[in-house]
Parts: sequence; C-alpha cells; structure tokens
Amino acid sequence: MTLKPFIRIAAAASLMLAGCDGGGDPEVADKAGTSRPEYPDTRRIAQTDVVHGVEISDPYQWMEQRGSDELMAWVKAQDELRESYVAQPEMRTALVKRIAAIGEFESQSLPVTRNGRYFYTTSPIGLNHSLWKMRSGMNGPEELVFDPSSAFDVETLSVGGYAPSPKGAYSALRINQNGERIGYGHIVDNRTGKLLPDRVGGLYTPTFLWTDDEGGFFYVRYGDTEAIIAGTETPRAHIYYHKIGTASVDDVLVYHRPDAPGLRWGIASLRTTDC
Repeated sequence: MTLKPFIRIAAAASLMLAGCDGGGDPEVADKAGTSRPEYPDTRRIAQTDVVHGVEISDPYQWMEQRGSDELMAWVKAQDELRESYVAQPEMRTALVKRIAAIGEFESQSLPVTRNGRYFYTTSPIGLNHSLWKMRSGMNGPEELVFDPSSAFDVETLSVGGYAPSPKGAYSALRINQNGERIGYGHIVDNRTGKLLPDRVGGLYTPTFLWTDDEGGFFYVRYGDTEAIIAGTETPRAHIYYHKIGTASVDDVLVYHRPDAPGLRWGIASLRTTDC
C-alpha cells in the first residue's frame, strides 16, 4: 500500500498543528521546530446568510466557487507551503515513521451470521489486505476461509466487499485494482476456500443479493470495468442476475433506467411473514 496520499494528508494536518502548538507527536514537533510558518493570506468577505431566521456569518463563502482562479491560486500556495515543510528529509522521515506506527493495528469487521456460522474479516498487523474467517457458533474455533493472497496480487488489488450466501456455502466478494473505485466480483467456496472461475465486472458498490437456493445473486453493474477505468465508457447502473458457473456475458438484465443514466443504485431484500 502506497504511503504517498497519507503522507500528504498527515503532513497538512501536522503543518496546521505546528502553527498552533507544535503538533501532537513529539518527534514530528521536534522536526518542525518552533517557528510559525508563513501561511498564505486567506481573504475574508462580509457575507451573512439567514437560515431559518438565524443570521450566520460565512466569510469564506467564496471558497465554494470550485475552480475559480482565486481559489486555485490559494490552493496552490497552500500546497507549496506544505511541500516546503515536508520536503525536509528529517521531517519526511519522521512523518513516514509516525504514519506507519498509527496504521499498525489489528481490526475485525462486524460478523454476518449464516446457518449458525459467523463470517467476518480480520486485518492482522503486517498485512495490507483482509482475511475472510468463520466461526461455527459463538464459541467455535476461528477458521480461515479465504486469503486473497492465494489467488491475487495483493500489492495491486484490494478486497472491497463480502457477502456470504444464505446457507453459508459461498461468499461473493469485490476485488478492486490499483486503488480504482470500480472492480470485479468473485465467488469463494466457503467449504473448500477455493475461488470459483466466475467473474462479474463493473462493480462500484459491493452489494450482492443472493437467492435462497444459493444458485446465484443479483448485483449492480455499471459497464465494462476496463473501459470505465480508461475513460472510454460512462458508468450507467444496470441490475443483473448472475448464475453460478456461467459467464458474465450470459447474466440476465433485470432492471435499468435509460431515462436516468446518472443514477447510482444499491440493492437490498425485505422479507415479510404472515402474522
């Protein structure tokens, strides 16, 4: 996992903190020194809005004009200040060390119950991807269901969603490439831990709605994954049904709105019983 985006964010946060009290981390504060950076001027305007009868001062409302020359010049000046601050080798080293330390923690997702079993993800320290695990009952031993590194290059791919089938025989998961928001859907056999050959594309949302017989699932496809990433296709939501063991080109189109191409959807089920 690349640290560059996190370095930029943390550096900006540390820069603001340094201007106030030297920062929250002693090592970063030491590298920053005690002098206050010369921040770019930020223009204030005499703007007052009335919301539900209450006057609210909004001196920076001009910043809401995205793409304006003044705003872009302000952003550029802020970025140049940040870069001059973190370009110091000792500062960059301290930030990378601090960010790495903050990111080193174990996490676990909320469990999903299926047929008396609990499915969930864990993210152990030292791994940049999650592991799919299961317990039989609340007190059953923890079992590894699927490790993405057994089937994917986890340095360039990430798992962005997980849905076990009603009886727990299978799990559908979404895989994203190189940090892209759109990815592919795959199926894992929970009984063997093996990845099935099925693959569906065009997934923005990690929503899979299984049928009761576990024969397949409904999902929202936005188009061809590679074409959308390349910018040659505009994402448009379509609900499809995928049957296990078939190619995605044979998936059945269930619903779409050609009159509203900009809509983005999720899908869910609602069960009712007679009283």
